[in-house]
Amino acid sequence: MKRLLSTLAISACTLFAQRADTIYFRATMLPSNEVPAVSINASGAATITAHVMRNATGQIVSGTVDFSINYTFPGEMEFTGLHIHRGAAGVNGPVTINTGLSGTNSIKDATGRGAINRPAQVRPDDEAALATLRDMVDNPAGFYVNLHSTVNPGGVIRAQLKRADVIQLLTELSPRNEVPAITGQVASGACAITVLRSFDEGGKMDAAQVIFRANYAFDRQVTLTGFHIHNGPAGVNAGVVVNTGLANLPSSQNGVGTLVYPVDVDVTREANVNVINGLFDDPGSFYANIHTSEFTGGIIRGQLRRTDDMVYAMTMLPSNEVPPVDINASGAAFVRVNSLRNAAGQVTQALVTFDVNYRFPAAVTFTGLHIHNQVAGQNGSVVINTGLSGTNTVVSENGFGNIALPVLVTDAAGLATVNSMTSTPEAHYINLHSTVNAGGVVRAQIAPAHATRPAIGAATSGAGPVNKSVAPGGVMSIFGERFAYSSTDYLALGGGSLPATLNGVSVTIGGREAPILRVAPWQVDVQVPYETAAGNQPVVVKNAVGESASLIADVQRLAPAVFAHGNGEFAVAARTNATLTTFGFITEAAPAEAGDIVVVLATGLGPLTPAVPTGRYNPELVLPTGPVSATIGGRPALVLLSGAYPGAPGYNVVGMVVAPGTPSGSQNLVLSSGGQSSVPAKLWVK
Repeated sequence: MKRLLSTLAISACTLFAQRADTIYFRATMLPSNEVPAVSINASGAATITAHVMRNATGQIVSGTVDFSINYTFPGEMEFTGLHIHRGAAGVNGPVTINTGLSGTNSIKDATGRGAINRPAQVRPDDEAALATLRDMVDNPAGFYVNLHSTVNPGGVIRAQLKRADVIQLLTELSPRNEVPAITGQVASGACAITVLRSFDEGGKMDAAQVIFRANYAFDRQVTLTGFHIHNGPAGVNAGVVVNTGLANLPSSQNGVGTLVYPVDVDVTREANVNVINGLFDDPGSFYANIHTSEFTGGIIRGQLRRTDDMVYAMTMLPSNEVPPVDINASGAAFVRVNSLRNAAGQVTQALVTFDVNYRFPAAVTFTGLHIHNQVAGQNGSVVINTGLSGTNTVVSENGFGNIALPVLVTDAAGLATVNSMTSTPEAHYINLHSTVNAGGVVRAQIAPAHATRPAIGAATSGAGPVNKSVAPGGVMSIFGERFAYSSTDYLALGGGSLPATLNGVSVTIGGREAPILRVAPWQVDVQVPYETAAGNQPVVVKNAVGESASLIADVQRLAPAVFAHGNGEFAVAARTNATLTTFGFITEAAPAEAGDIVVVLATGLGPLTPAVPTGRYNPELVLPTGPVSATIGGRPALVLLSGAYPGAPGYNVVGMVVAPGTPSGSQNLVLSSGGQSSVPAKLWVK
């Protein structure tokens, strides 16, 4: 139930998500999928990452497809091809995206166990590859990835593609988080966990991968003996559920280093499926831990946390260099920042991913990719470094390709830059360097500065714009233009309260500072201060450029509102029979029925008992609101609880029983309190 309620709140946040032009696919490759099937004891796990370029209308016009295949065979192998084919399951189709493996450019493996990591370029004039890249996004099942060998030139393991869900988690690793806490040791770390999962047509998970990244710092060389995810909350030691396989690895001589481990998870085991789903739904119930030979139970540990997802898009050009570079080149790029925040909204840890689609007229060797501190027209110092250098280059034989590199940022200078990027990205630039142009060959500011102040178009209940009124203590959504440069929500925040400023944005309602739940370029969600008087109240949004003109909001003493879509996906039902109670989302395919307990996410139900200050996180106990009644399909529904959702200030949960005789089909659900009723939300009833 806790995970489902958490998902309700997360779903409400997805309205803010920005989608970068990086798309992930997963596939479990088997010889039995070949046509005809191949008789060999082998398998493979594929992650296909499409880095795409779009034109002004959103059409994909070129890209790079990265193939990452982990394979297991019974013995020596020679691989002669790795492609994406157009074709449904059970059908052989033509090669449309080719990594370049062939009979004359093969990979030999004496052990039969290993990995292949290769890119494939999709040029604007390659019609078959470009059509595949476009169609893969909408219909991945119409394409398959195939690995070929000398013995099986038609393909030895194969799988249809599936779009992958992706979540990025972060945590600070510290000895004080161990149980019992470890003292007297100079040790620290930062850990990023990327989780990918995909499902078959029946909704069953069919592939998953967990990518571990960590920066560690000890005061001496140590022997690392483990790097895992454990399924336990803070203060509890628990078992390993995802294992990198790290064992007896000496750290660097100075005790400072980086670990990267991709782990394919066996989802034929139900326990592993539960772990992957748990990492998506309730990551705080898991922790990452690094172990050493001296501290076998763990030396640095941290609970996993959700991150925000800030995406900055730019076009890197040689004309932006100082002085300008005379070359016909460009780089359509994204900088993605996944960060953790403290209670003040400041970034305390970040995973910064550089994704550059470079287009050059001829062969080029890249020697650097960085973020620098400086405005347009001036050169500045490097502060976030991908590690590309004169001794760690990227060589492009034809000048066409992609560079995608993640960087865990934990140092003070890097964090200062990331924090500045959230409010004034125009003060920083991304630069790609080459052997010929060591000072930089294509460059762009992280984002252009806003030329004018923010503007508000509407201010309504956070449950949706059809709910015009708001109440003290409830969630308000403010819509407009030029608010923030990037999106962040409360899921990335730490501490016990909401910040007054987030990504450089602040809000006042009736002259009172309103704590911020989330910001986006076009929307800000805040909690209306409990002290706000009923009536028409001015709302003002402020950022680095200045203050917006005020907009009048309708503040009522109570303003019940339900977070709901037409298909009822924001409601949870507890279904009880003689032996079992189950929880699940209410949909047309799984409607509620008489006797079910229905729980919805709501807002605007007024003060809590005992009172909780504005902006403070509610305790785990669901504190009650004032009296609330409900009807479903016009029939009264017994309200069992109405209280504070523990996940974030301003949110309420209401639980009610579906009455016998409630009409079937899509029915109106209405909450009422203090003489005020919510706009009807749709709920499916059997």
